[in-house]
Amino acid sequence: MPHFLALLNVVTIILLLLGWRAIRSGNPASHKRSMGSAMAVSVLFVTSYVLYHMQVGIHPYEGAGWSRTVYYTILITHVLAALTALLLVPITFALGLRVRLPTHRRLAAWAMPIWLYASFTGLVVYWMIYH
Repeated sequence: MPHFLALLNVVTIILLLLGWRAIRSGNPASHKRSMGSAMAVSVLFVTSYVLYHMQVGIHPYEGAGWSRTVYYTILITHVLAALTALLLVPITFALGLRVRLPTHRRLAAWAMPIWLYASFTGLVVYWMIYH
């Protein structure tokens, strides 16, 4: 399951970057498809993550020394970003669907980089635990 969760993070990152590029290129239809897909993949990720960890618990980090400090620093910032994204992303997504674009744009300027950071650092945490 951890490998599947990492794959979902990779797919989310790709979709977010495609969506960002689409809106910057003036293609709102492609942006909407990419971001809708990113949202669907993220819902699948969060659901799978919660169900998995409810069954098996948390896998501890086994490193020591400086790598442990690096790991926990990344983990703490990842958790804070993920929790923030859990609040900002659905609101930003709903504003886009409701075509409340000025508010959507303002919030997306924060939500997008936080969502990307949470997805990327999720991969880093995965790599540090399982490799």
